[in-house]
Amino acid sequence: MSELTKCPKCGNENPTSARFCTNCGNALEAKVRPPSNVPLQIPVYPGSFSARSVDHAIAQMEPKKSSSLFRTKTGLGLILLGIILGPIPSFALYAGLFLIAGVVLVFFGRRAFGEKHQRYVSWSFILIIGGVVAESAGSFVIGVLLAQSLSRGVDLVSALASFFLALNLMLIVMDVILTLGLVFLTYDLQNSTGRTIRWAS
Repeated sequence: MSELTKCPKCGNENPTSARFCTNCGNALEAKVRPPSNVPLQIPVYPGSFSARSVDHAIAQMEPKKSSSLFRTKTGLGLILLGIILGPIPSFALYAGLFLIAGVVLVFFGRRAFGEKHQRYVSWSFILIIGGVVAESAGSFVIGVLLAQSLSRGVDLVSALASFFLALNLMLIVMDVILTLGLVFLTYDLQNSTGRTIRWAS
């Protein structure tokens, strides 16, 4: 018994070879079935991956991810070196340079870890760079004010006392800003223990 094709318009059953319905004349869809002994083939569509597998696209993405990971690891190493050298007065300048270079590297390597990490890193970058710039500018301004006070004949002891008080207050505020920036720099990559340690430190 041969199969029949039902017309989608009127429901009349037609022979499978018919191209039009014998009842209403509606065009019928031709049913094409491959022979049972021919293996199925996946169609190849035109485009940039017509002759390549999807693995090629993933392989093309891997170097970018590896580069981002390398930048992040190197940046974190420089930040750690800057934190270690920071308390040593003779290395304070180098510590600041290492810190800035590390933050910049982590900023440029942020795309490998998702959107939330990117937001954290962006805000941390603003806090840290802004804190370093503000600290340098503030120290310069306080130094200029001290020099002006001394040139006007203000007592040296009282001028120095005011200078150190203002400098210490400014450094405390700037250090809080810098520390917050460092806490959130890799915050999204940490588990709960890592986050607790960062806040405690």
